[in-house]
Amino acid sequence: MEENFRFICEECNYLTHDKSNYNKHFKTNKHLNKIRGTSIYENKINQCKVCNKKFNNRTSLWRHKKKCFIDNGFEESDSEYNSLSDDDECENEDEEYYDEESHDKSETDCENNCESESDDEFEEERKQGSAKGFQKIIKMLIKENSEFKDTIMMQQQQQNETNKIMMELVKSTTNGNSNSSMTSTTNGITNGNNNVNNLVINNNSNTTNNNFNLNFFLNETCKDAMNIEEFMDSIEITIPDLQRLGKCGYVEALSDLLITHLKNIEYTRRPMHCSDVKRETIYIRDKRKWEKENEQKERIHELLHCVTRMNTIALQGIYQKKYPHCLTNHKSKEHKEYGEIAYNAFGGSKGDADKLNKYIIKNLIKEIKIEKYWPQIK
Repeated sequence: MEENFRFICEECNYLTHDKSNYNKHFKTNKHLNKIRGTSIYENKINQCKVCNKKFNNRTSLWRHKKKCFIDNGFEESDSEYNSLSDDDECENEDEEYYDEESHDKSETDCENNCESESDDEFEEERKQGSAKGFQKIIKMLIKENSEFKDTIMMQQQQQNETNKIMMELVKSTTNGNSNSSMTSTTNGITNGNNNVNNLVINNNSNTTNNNFNLNFFLNETCKDAMNIEEFMDSIEITIPDLQRLGKCGYVEALSDLLITHLKNIEYTRRPMHCSDVKRETIYIRDKRKWEKENEQKERIHELLHCVTRMNTIALQGIYQKKYPHCLTNHKSKEHKEYGEIAYNAFGGSKGDADKLNKYIIKNLIKEIKIEKYWPQIK
């Protein structure tokens, strides 16, 4: 047989026709070990460094190590685990392969050993791995559920604290003395003070029909108007109001609530009027006096914060009293509705109640503008 090959290495029993492959063979670990009198397949023991158990082939050892290392407290991220794993891989490294005709008996034996691995053993290991993975998922879900409960409780505490602060703010605003004076002036003020004396409004026209004395309208026609605090006290939150809040959202629900209460009051007794829609010029009845609202619309924002607080109190009061199962029966319609109301009470997904209040103010202005009702009362 050797006569058919031009290049032969008797030490390694390597035969080839290609001189370049023959030269490469001399650099392989197999040939070098033969020259030194050793073999890369001699004295190689497939042994676990943790439990010292021996195996016939590397595949069985590799599968055993994954289970053995975990059972003995090693993690894949541990430096000891990586060190043991790397040592085994280095000790069992194969020699380089250059020619198809150079397969030796040891490589064939290794493949046969891999194919002879027990299918039952592999299936059992797979099931054990799946069970452990499932247990880890269960533990993770339990931990996340506990963290979610803690988050809900923390949010509830924060909400309670916010409600207390808002209640104190409303009380201090209602009972305190308001000594601030308005600094803005308009072209209709003749005395230079902060009242609305002699203010004349002209609605984009110089015709007689559209001109009227705003001072006379406010101080004479609307002299019996209620104060803004009285208007706040007249608002009562009902369960339908809460349900509309959960269904329609913060802006629409609060706009409808305030406009409905304003419409129930005679026009000349309303606590607020708008003289200029474009500039959003609003006059508020406070402590039996008409005062121009400042640019920040502080009194209107106070009113909206008060309504928000009233919604929260009503949700925890009359709603829970009528539907006591809304917090315990998670499958009930009322439980879902309760969550929607609580979610929208402070602005919903938008979150920024002050920004949303600007939209509510625009809706209010459409209802309280003087030009809308002036032809009926002049």
